[in-house]
Amino acid sequence: MRLNQILLYWHTIRYLRPSQIYGRLIYSFIRPRPDFSPAPQIREKKKAWIISRHHKPTLIGPCNFQYLNQTGILDEIGWTGSARSSLWRYNQHYFNDLNAIDSQFRKNWHLEILDDWLENNPPGSAIAWDPYPTSLRLVNCVKWVMAGNKLPDEHLDSLATQTRWLSKRLETHILGNHLLTNAKALIFMGLFFEGDEALQWFEKGVKILEIELIEQILSDGGHFELSPMYHRIVLEDLLDLINLFQVFFPESNMEILKQLITSSKRMFNWMDLMSHPDGEVTFFNDSAMAIAAPETSLKAYAELLSLKNFEMNRRPHLLMKESGFFRWEEGDAVLIGDVGDVGPDYIPGHGHADTLSFELSIGNSRVLVNSGTSLYEESPERLRQRGTSSHNTLEIDGENSSEIWKSFRVARRAQPFDLKINKKSGKWLELACSHNGYKRLEGNNIHRRSWKLSTGKLVVCDEVFGEFKSAIARYYLHPDILIEDQVLVLPDGHNLSFTAYGGNINIVDTKWTPEFGLSFSNQCIELHLVKSICSLEFEWN
Repeated sequence: MRLNQILLYWHTIRYLRPSQIYGRLIYSFIRPRPDFSPAPQIREKKKAWIISRHHKPTLIGPCNFQYLNQTGILDEIGWTGSARSSLWRYNQHYFNDLNAIDSQFRKNWHLEILDDWLENNPPGSAIAWDPYPTSLRLVNCVKWVMAGNKLPDEHLDSLATQTRWLSKRLETHILGNHLLTNAKALIFMGLFFEGDEALQWFEKGVKILEIELIEQILSDGGHFELSPMYHRIVLEDLLDLINLFQVFFPESNMEILKQLITSSKRMFNWMDLMSHPDGEVTFFNDSAMAIAAPETSLKAYAELLSLKNFEMNRRPHLLMKESGFFRWEEGDAVLIGDVGDVGPDYIPGHGHADTLSFELSIGNSRVLVNSGTSLYEESPERLRQRGTSSHNTLEIDGENSSEIWKSFRVARRAQPFDLKINKKSGKWLELACSHNGYKRLEGNNIHRRSWKLSTGKLVVCDEVFGEFKSAIARYYLHPDILIEDQVLVLPDGHNLSFTAYGGNINIVDTKWTPEFGLSFSNQCIELHLVKSICSLEFEWN
């Protein structure tokens, strides 16, 4: 192994918690034996389960799946194998369609798929019995039953076997949203069934949940992995748990239920702030459309659960200090930017090298967009999508601001510092921030960026300290935006002129990947610095 590879591993591993290293050893070398004991008795509900179907169907025909914009017929591709990506296979084992839109009309298909899964995925099978898909599958099956469907006894026994397996395969080597998902499944199974064994599952899940809510839900409401997509996924997890507790303990005054409600309310506020006017996610870190539930659906679900009095903080200028994002509104412009860390030190796997990147909407039109995420498989394309050059920020000497590698690894990370906000009431607002991600380069570089926003005008200024061979600030346009001379033409009739100072402009053809397995052609304004400082000014009517 070469020295640079050793350093890459070192700068990755040194951030891990000891429990992750220990957990990896346990997970890799100790495998529990499946316990085929009969399932406990199903617990009697004290209140009806609130049915909320808000995900698109993924079963589009008998034994015909559609995930990540790719289809597959079970007889042709089976449950495992290289015919589909690992992420596609994971989705195949989630059984999300059990609770998708109009799922009640696909009951016969569901029973056929459940029977086939049970027959062809013996305990311990790779992917099928991995902790994450197992957790999601258990929850989906319980929600399906509580919605009024009936599982045969052999499937109930399998649910118990899967839960016993999961309880000994918790993802303590990964932590983050994976461990929270494991805990959710244990709680679901612990309340769905009754008896001493179910109580043990419940208590184990609640113990994890209490710790992880404090750890993962930041004071500003953001989920600590800093992905707007995963934020919505975790928010739905909390709503499901609130639903579950209300079903079995409607009269209870449990502290954990209070904690769930408080956390979910904060998360709604953060989701609102980190969404464009179109209601969809911003593309910071691993984020894509059509994975998490839509914002409107999550709000409707909360209303069904009688969650009220959401305090939406929609001040025109807001810095979310703990998660490291800002949102500014001026007239019909919405500016959302990243001045925070890549992610939690010990779990930055969904982080991108996007420090000091931003997105811009004018009216209901997205104008400037980060390039998005369309796959998780280890590949040059995965690295490209995570790289600095795929985001609205500045790249020095062709390097990434944080050392992203493989599919989910980060070695040395950019650290933002010297954040300053200047306001001039009624005229403009300016935010400036630096990061040290390029200090490892020969030029010992620091990148400082400022945004100055006023009515009808945005000025983005970049300054590079230290010698460099090349520096490029990129501005990716939404596919609906046309460039005519140096004017951006928006679908709603807005026109934005742009003017560069201190650099040369180059317009290049690129692609935007707003969903997994999907991309659209778009264009990028590249501003090549000729000195140490440059700026790009946008003005609109």
